Amino acid sequence: MKTISILGKLAGGAVPESLRARLPYLAGEAAVLGLVSNAIAFALGLELAGVVAVFLCSAALLNRFDELLEENRRRIYESTMPSGAANRLTVFSVVAIFVGVLTASVVIAVASGTDPEAIGKGLPLVHARLLDDTIFSPRFQDFLGIAANNLAVVACAGVLAFIYRAYGVLLVLCWNAALWGSVLTVLVARSTEQSHLPAPLFVAGASAALLPHLILEGAAYVIAGLAALYASKASFYYTRTDPRFRAVMRSALHMVLVALILVIVGAVVESTYAPLVIRQLAPPQPMTPSGGL
Repeated sequence: MKTISILGKLAGGAVPESLRARLPYLAGEAAVLGLVSNAIAFALGLELAGVVAVFLCSAALLNRFDELLEENRRRIYESTMPSGAANRLTVFSVVAIFVGVLTASVVIAVASGTDPEAIGKGLPLVHARLLDDTIFSPRFQDFLGIAANNLAVVACAGVLAFIYRAYGVLLVLCWNAALWGSVLTVLVARSTEQSHLPAPLFVAGASAALLPHLILEGAAYVIAGLAALYASKASFYYTRTDPRFRAVMRSALHMVLVALILVIVGAVVESTYAPLVIRQLAPPQPMTPSGGL
């Protein structure tokens, strides 16, 4: 019998068929589970509550994730929907879950007063990555560094998904959502104090600068994780001569290529478009006196 957490069972329910209704539904559900998981971890007084919350949130989302995978299987093998269309629907659905957990992480960071010391107690890497950075830092313009880091995350997502399957994918997504949500919220809050713009306008501008590459990178992690998960299942369920094995592996390879393209595009956007927008938000530089008599 499948083991389902109480939170996963409570959150379970029919997912809307319409993509317009499905995505906010899944994002909202994931946000609630993320908030509840963090509340439980911090209520227990755990030293690394933020890290524990990542594992709790992943476990809470496992039932919904399995339902999406089963939906994907039914649409491919029991309906006339092409496998590519079914996989795209699953990718959009899982990206919505990622956005929901990311939203929960932003809410928690704001509730913590965007204090890196307070957030870092629960999620140590947040404090280690912040230091005195702001979104104006030049390191956010390093294309090679960004691309290398994102490719490493894609590889990690693939390995964990192949070994731990659904739970491995969720761990990668929840971990990155927690890290991104906390770090970027603190950086934006800190940068707001340096900007000449009103806080609401600055936050809107910063969101416009940061969200495009976050969505691209998050989608890359989702696609790479699903590709590895499908390959893992095919490797155990089908023989190498089974046409279904070759079909799954071909589909997984296409997904990996798409993930790699998204990583590169995301790195380009993060190193070019994001700094361009952020420069418009930066405080004006003082005029340097010109030489002469």
